[in-house]
Amino acid sequence: MSKPIHVKTGASKPSKKILSALGKIFAAEIDGMLPYQSRVKIYEDLIAAGLVESMHRRSPKGFWVEAGYALTEKGRMLYCSNCQKDAS
Repeated sequence: MSKPIHVKTGASKPSKKILSALGKIFAAEIDGMLPYQSRVKIYEDLIAAGLVESMHRRSPKGFWVEAGYALTEKGRMLYCSNCQKDAS
């Protein structure tokens, strides 16, 4: 079991690993490709931190189900607030 992810609020910035993982889901969201599918362990840790949620999508006729990840509002705000700091 890996160490839990602690996201500090305020002046400190989340690690590049966390921002990269959130960025991949954000890009999939913008492209309309949710749920983002990955087997990387960090996404389970981000679920525990409340930044990402599990998402399932069923085909219109119910033949298949896609399982993956989507950002929560907290994850989206954390990612977007750090993008603004980088752009300035």
